[in-house]
Amino acid sequence: MLGISKLYSVEEYLELEETAEFRSEYHDGEIIPMAGESPEHNEISINLILELKPQLPEGVKLYASDIKLWIPQYKRYVYPDLMLANLPQWMALERGGKALTNPCLIIEVLSESTRNYDQGDKFSFYRSIPELQDYLMVDQYQKKILYYCKSEGGWFLREFDRPDSTIELSSLGLTVRLVAVYQNVAI
Repeated sequence: MLGISKLYSVEEYLELEETAEFRSEYHDGEIIPMAGESPEHNEISINLILELKPQLPEGVKLYASDIKLWIPQYKRYVYPDLMLANLPQWMALERGGKALTNPCLIIEVLSESTRNYDQGDKFSFYRSIPELQDYLMVDQYQKKILYYCKSEGGWFLREFDRPDSTIELSSLGLTVRLVAVYQNVAI
């Protein structure tokens, strides 16, 4: 006999999240626990922060993995690894706290357990955010970055895997050097 999963309201999720010992995402009624990060994942995230932070234009803010993102069209709260927002807009949460609503860049460090989700459904959800212009998926098992850029014709993919590669995020005037992202990462 199959068990029936309980569906939670947004309010119930936010209440549970307040006292939880681990982070979880909210997927239209389902609460999905998040796995811990590997040392490589953590090192890549830190390297990305160090690469991007000094380049940020006035009004653009960088947020790491503990900041919720609300995707209203799909009724989802998620925790991207990194987000940039130009003049950040926040949605106040009932029980305190807030969730970002307008990232212009989202970065996910791919893991075995989330790779398919990050490249598939999650990217579909992200594309519903009008302000989103750039999406980076950074592999932690090989030196490779997938860069999706939004233009008038839709989303376009470019792959970067050469050590001397530099990704130009034209919407913000930022660059990401592959060598900097993978500095001191044992791959």
